[in-house]
Amino acid sequence: MSKTKGILLACFLACGGGVKAQNSLPAPLRYPDSTISDFGFGLDLKPVVLPNKNLLVSISLLGNGFYECKYLGKTADGSLLYSRPERNEEFSRKFGEGKQIYVDGKPEYFFTEKPTRRWVHVELADDAPLRIIKTTSLTVSGSPLVGEFTIVKNRDGVFLVKYSYVNEGKSYWPGGSNPWIYPPNPEIGFGKGYNANGSWKGDKTRAQFSYAELNDKNRWEFGSYKKVLSNGEPLTLEFYQSPSGIFDVEVLGKKEQQVLITWDVDKVTLYETALFKGILNFFPKKLPKGISSTTKELYSGADISSTQPIYKDLTARHGFVMGGNPGILIEYYFDRKGSEWKQRPVKMKGGNLHIQTLAVPQWVDWDGDGNSDIIGGDASGYIWFFKNTGTDEKPIWQPGVKLKSQGKVIQRQAGLTGSIQGPNEKRWGYVQPVVIDWDNDGLLDVLCNDIKGEYVVYRNTGDKHTPKLGPAKPLEYNSKPFKAAWRSKPAMVPQRYLSQSIEAAAPMLAISSSGILCSYTRDKTIPDKLTEEIPLKWENGEGIRIVGFAGHEGRATLSVCDYNRDGKWDILFGQGIHMFQSKEVKEAKPYATAYVLINSGTNQKPVFERPKVICQENGEPINMDRHGCWVSPVLTKEGFVKDILAGGEDGRFYLFKNPRICK
Repeated sequence: MSKTKGILLACFLACGGGVKAQNSLPAPLRYPDSTISDFGFGLDLKPVVLPNKNLLVSISLLGNGFYECKYLGKTADGSLLYSRPERNEEFSRKFGEGKQIYVDGKPEYFFTEKPTRRWVHVELADDAPLRIIKTTSLTVSGSPLVGEFTIVKNRDGVFLVKYSYVNEGKSYWPGGSNPWIYPPNPEIGFGKGYNANGSWKGDKTRAQFSYAELNDKNRWEFGSYKKVLSNGEPLTLEFYQSPSGIFDVEVLGKKEQQVLITWDVDKVTLYETALFKGILNFFPKKLPKGISSTTKELYSGADISSTQPIYKDLTARHGFVMGGNPGILIEYYFDRKGSEWKQRPVKMKGGNLHIQTLAVPQWVDWDGDGNSDIIGGDASGYIWFFKNTGTDEKPIWQPGVKLKSQGKVIQRQAGLTGSIQGPNEKRWGYVQPVVIDWDNDGLLDVLCNDIKGEYVVYRNTGDKHTPKLGPAKPLEYNSKPFKAAWRSKPAMVPQRYLSQSIEAAAPMLAISSSGILCSYTRDKTIPDKLTEEIPLKWENGEGIRIVGFAGHEGRATLSVCDYNRDGKWDILFGQGIHMFQSKEVKEAKPYATAYVLINSGTNQKPVFERPKVICQENGEPINMDRHGCWVSPVLTKEGFVKDILAGGEDGRFYLFKNPRICK
């Protein structure tokens, strides 16, 4: 992974430290083979269109590696259509990143070798299956090439352009250290990181551009580096550190290539190039109509690959596929009839159920037809509904749709000041929804937490079979909007466990802003009003902490069930590697997994045993990599755990049959 891409894993993904090798997982939930849905797969998705029109994609973390998708043609509306990704073990073993670049009108393919991260040119066979014919190292002034780059041709020659950071000892993180160190950075966390004006306390950095002329294409040898100029000065970009990319494109209808730069979370900039007084200069150009200067669907280091191998008749305007976060693909294409650029989602046939990474699911009958559906939240801040037209035992899933509030799609995002990890997460939402009958009117509502730690409820204003959500209503505590630990999923204690004489509304479980697991009583007549915060306790009387501090805050998903079938409510929860790294819980594992807190007290006065790790049916621990294991129990009518539905950081759902406490 290049240094540029590594910054993503230092802000959005970074967890630090070693991670135990993943255990095998059950196959993700998938659509019927004939179902066509938007392409969705993995975290930090990078596309490479191959010579045979197939698509090679690489993903990070859960399932890290390369996957090939067979080109199936186009849908009725013209969208590119691919098969479900199949892992390529050879490429996953040999290479870390890949990109396609047009050089002298021909697509060339480049990959980084493991573990050196050096770029090599890979000559690929045009036929299937994917075959490597030859590899050649790229060198600049005799040294191997590492880092983000592209190659561009203009009337003056062919040039490699490299994108590099100039850190100058600066740090994005206030206090100079990241949020995942131990002991934690005291300047990062809930209510920290920003000054009185709302500005992030960390430093910006600069990116600079260097170039080298191609000397020998057969050997992929380039000359010495020189600085790229723009307006007579070395070209630099200043922004808060985030993954960035540089690509060759042909979008202006000219014979020469342009350079497209994606940077600063969601910005897009276009340049023409030419030698001026013997130095390569970049000349800013207005993006053509239809290509926005801010990516709307993708963010954080968007990567592109030309679609020319598919549209071989194109000459002056080459479309491209764009990927990145949040694990989806968008095609940009030139509509000759309208003389403008347009975009459409890339499609997949028979794919896996997928939302936009860091999936937080719930197994629930949302539309009252007797079949359990899935409601899920994601890192982009959307809440999704996957309808099941089969049965609970043999579900048939329909493509996910985004839930709406008052007719508008729900999307909860941080903005520039909403994340404890700073402005680089302005496009993230980390929404954590739970479906419950919040106000006891017989209809299912949606309660959720998000990246800001803001708790809101969307009341169902429809009916049992056609839910409609009203406006977001903040919860209230101590006459203020209730805020607690960020990106953690609340839970409700079902009425079956409560005394029939209790007049109050069912209590809510949540992780407080100080990181303690608490029960919140509610006013029955005003259910949005929390009346008392009651810390839950370990058997030794101490408050339950299953989260850490700074970057380790929150991140847990909570649910209530009778796990050991003794008639008392227990707490099932999922946590990422952060619980292990924070050193707050001695039982924590060095990977994302599921835990249970067994209630050794009573339903009215619960106390809990130390966390126990949940294993799969085969006895292997549930290992969902780093970020989180977002779990939801599949319950019997009696409230016992039958199965566990878990969301992965890859945006997919995994159903663990017959889970058990690990020995």
